[in-house]
Amino acid sequence: MQENSKNPSTKGNATMDPEELELLAGAAKTLSESVAALEHFASELEEKIGSERLEVVRAVLERSYERGEEYEVRASLSYTERKLLWVWVRLRNLKDLRCTIGRDSMRNIS
Repeated sequence: MQENSKNPSTKGNATMDPEELELLAGAAKTLSESVAALEHFASELEEKIGSERLEVVRAVLERSYERGEEYEVRASLSYTERKLLWVWVRLRNLKDLRCTIGRDSMRNIS
């Protein structure tokens, strides 16, 4: 049976040394701080945009539009709306990364 070669931190039953775990803990803390700052920034942008346009931006994020319609909607987005879209995507990616780090840490604690 082949070990998981895609993720070098999960080789069989091997555990990480304390330095590696400390590095992951530091990365998770930094990610949490970044997430908190971006969530605050997203809230400010959401207040500026208003509920009606917020639904439009959310629909773009969730890819609710047909391809041609999405192009038109994206072209109509203001700078603030595009910035919010970017922040939401960045938040999702940071949260996914933080979750992966947490799983790897838990998997490798002896």
